[in-house]
Order: sequence, then structure tokens, then C-alpha cells
Amino acid sequence: MKKYFNHSFILILVVFLSVFIGCATLFQHGPDRIPVKSYPINGAKIYLDDKFVGLTPSIVIVPRKSECVIRVEMTGYEPIVIDRDKNLNGWFLGNILIGGLVGITIDLITHNQGGYSEEPIMVELKAKTTNGDTETKVVWMKPVTETH
Repeated sequence: MKKYFNHSFILILVVFLSVFIGCATLFQHGPDRIPVKSYPINGAKIYLDDKFVGLTPSIVIVPRKSECVIRVEMTGYEPIVIDRDKNLNGWFLGNILIGGLVGITIDLITHNQGGYSEEPIMVELKAKTTNGDTETKVVWMKPVTETH
């Protein structure tokens, strides 16, 4: 009876995991966190998918179901729009070995088949001029590592 219970428990556990969990959902789910800074002035408004989320400098929390369109704007300056694409989550490919079609489906439903780069965004704000001449730059910053 005890041996039967152990096999039943393992079978139920395997069925549960294969039905309710995709690899990417289990091992590398969101949300993603993207640092956003503005130069030369802090305090610019940050919008994610047209919803206000904070002022620079800030870390924007990006849900996996987001379109990840980040807009930075400040009165008197040209607005800046950054549209980040999702990168394929390596764990999503693990479904081929472990999760199968069910795991793939779970990852797609939960939007965990990919994630957004958490590389910091530094935007240079350019003042608006009356003749419309502005030049806006987006500078991709490398993460800073601490040395001891």
C-alpha cells in the first residue's frame, strides 16, 4: 500500500507540473525592471504604454504582457519614445524537452516566452526651439559593476 501511495503521489506531481507550468513561467518569469534616467535634467515624466509610471531617475517595472513603449517627456523639451522588443526566453525552449505543447501553451498564455532587456536607458533631453530644430539622442548605458 505504501509503495502504491509513493507512485501515485509522483504521478500526480508530474501531471500537475506538466499541465500547470511552462519552463519560462517557472524559472524566469517577469516582471522586468528597466532603469530610466534623463540628462541633463532629472524629473522628466516616464510613461509605459501611455500610463504614467514615475519621474526620472526611476526603475520602470515592465509586466511581460506590456508592449514596452517607454516615453520620457518634460515641459519645454522634445518627448522621447523608446520601443523595446522582447528577447526570446531560453527557458521557453526547455519546453521542447520537458513541458511539451502544454508548457509552450502555458508560457504563451502567461506572456513568459520572452522578456525585455533590463539594460538601463539614458535619454538626453533636448530643448524645443521655435524653428523646430532639435536633436534627440538615446544613449544605451552598460550596467555599472562595483569593484572592491
